[in-house]
Amino acid sequence: MREAVLPVLAGGLLGAVAAWALVRAGGPAAELPGAVWPPAVAALAAGALAALVVVGVTTGALVTRAGQLTPNPLAQWLGRVPWLAMTAAVTVVAVVPLVTGDPGGRTLGPVTLAVPLLVTVVVAGAVTAAL
Repeated sequence: MREAVLPVLAGGLLGAVAAWALVRAGGPAAELPGAVWPPAVAALAAGALAALVVVGVTTGALVTRAGQLTPNPLAQWLGRVPWLAMTAAVTVVAVVPLVTGDPGGRTLGPVTLAVPLLVTVVVAGAVTAAL
């Protein structure tokens, strides 16, 4: 788990810089008001914490599964579920309102915070499946 901290911090920093640059370039105003920073930092911290939790849970599940000599029936059934397709469908459903919605009055909500994580999971799953 410790080896995930540096990539999560680096990704959070790069994401924050990219978000700041994109908002300045295409946002409603060139200068961001001071009231924007506390929710933005909270969203960044929540995203980084979520990434660390996902890494920890995934690592724990893989270590537990690797220690089993024979998989149980539930694990065999879950292995046949098309997780990548299901996650991709959830990602599309979560992204559509963000792309087609009215930008006025939008706040950071759970869907907004989950979209980058969902996209990351789908891309990682597709890359893993391709290898």
